Amino acid sequence: MKEHDLIDFLVVAAGRGASDLRLTVGARPMLRVAGVIEPLTEEPLSAEDTRRLVIDTLKEGQRSKLENDWQLDFALSVTSGAIAEMHAMCQARLRPISDVFLLRSAI
Repeated sequence: MKEHDLIDFLVVAAGRGASDLRLTVGARPMLRVAGVIEPLTEEPLSAEDTRRLVIDTLKEGQRSKLENDWQLDFALSVTSGAIAEMHAMCQARLRPISDVFLLRSAI
């Protein structure tokens, strides 16, 4: 997959008026726009893509909390005046944290 960062995806989501951005291993990044789920890219996310999108955005303390607690709520400033509220989590404690993340944003 072409390298994007989470802010890239959130700027597009905000521009399209999306209420959610969903990142799941093995699936394409998806947006919810006016109640309709639509793909953001054509390529599905690998475990490494998904991990990188989240981990590269976090500060060290946030990374540690995610790795220890298997979930994290955080916020990012996306564009002037727009803030995305996020929830990242590992779906199953038996899987490594790089395996599965779900990310939702309220833009």
